Amino acid sequence: MGLLLVISIPNGADFYGKKTVAREARLLAANLDYLSQLAHITARKAFLKKTASGYRGEDNHKRQLLTRHLPSGITLELSNNIQSITLFPKGTTTPTTALLSKGEFECRVILSLRGRSQVVC
Repeated sequence: MGLLLVISIPNGADFYGKKTVAREARLLAANLDYLSQLAHITARKAFLKKTASGYRGEDNHKRQLLTRHLPSGITLELSNNIQSITLFPKGTTTPTTALLSKGEFECRVILSLRGRSQVVC
């Protein structure tokens, strides 16, 4: 019985790590969709800015719309080492990829030119 418990603990930690990264990736995609729709409705730019512990969303007047602090161990990297994503009323200027990772587990959030997001784990 003790051997079974020792074997199952690392696998449980691995499963929890995968679920946490996937959940955060889906949440980032939902927040990007929200900011994209907000930019479209208000006909003003919206921004997703990377912070030391997560990310935040702002409107054109630098008002904070959302803040997310990532759980410990999860890192956020944006493509081309950019620090923010600008969402225009008609989409983005270039497709962007955000990489969320924790150890060997990673998920990509792909933002298309039209402002639609897709999660790939």
